[in-house]
Amino acid sequence: KWKSLRELTLQNLPDIRRVYEEFGVKFTGKVSSKNWAECHAWGREDSSPSAAVNLETGVYKDFAGQTMNIFDFMAYCGKAATW
Repeated sequence: KWKSLRELTLQNLPDIRRVYEEFGVKFTGKVSSKNWAECHAWGREDSSPSAAVNLETGVYKDFAGQTMNIFDFMAYCGKAATW
């Protein structure tokens, strides 16, 4: 049930990149062939882009170690208390 609800929610997001930009994520404009959009890590100094967002699944990956879905990211950056 949660999986289908998550998928339905992602399908109804108008633009995953725009949602992350509203959370403060800064994108470089580069997108891989597997639909990963390069960005600067959120919440820490990052002069050289070291994170990415998958524009299909909404997964955020900080190459320093953190990977989370868009719902966990909302809680992580303070946009949602919990989900």
